[in-house]
Amino acid sequence: MSSVFYNAQVSSKLKYPSFVPRAALTIPSVFLHLAPSRIPGAGLGVFSTLTIPRRVRFGPYRGKRTDQIRSMYCWQIFDHNKPSHVVDAADGNNSNWMRYVNCARHWSEQNLVAYQYKGQLYYRCSGDTLPNAHIKKRYTNT
Repeated sequence: MSSVFYNAQVSSKLKYPSFVPRAALTIPSVFLHLAPSRIPGAGLGVFSTLTIPRRVRFGPYRGKRTDQIRSMYCWQIFDHNKPSHVVDAADGNNSNWMRYVNCARHWSEQNLVAYQYKGQLYYRCSGDTLPNAHIKKRYTNT
């Protein structure tokens, strides 16, 4: 059995400095936090705050629904094995924290697996993730 952790709800009435994108405020901060990535040139990354058990799921990935891949924050969504639409999280004010998950440079760095469920994208922990681990997904064609 696995647990699902949905994105933190952010009220539009909260007053934060304009330079803080809404996406940064949606992170489930009991389990995860943002910090400079350990990958050179990657900007911010997501790190575990606590041990996160294998199979814990996060999501769904949020962004602008479009029909074209226009940024490095895009995921192609499929319906019956055919491209349906793209979710583009390039706009930090129209997305969530999942946009900050970096890509693993090698399969051995991967600790998240992306998968689709009912037309939305989620991330699942592929193993127990220790505190302060750099959370990374791996891009594959499968």
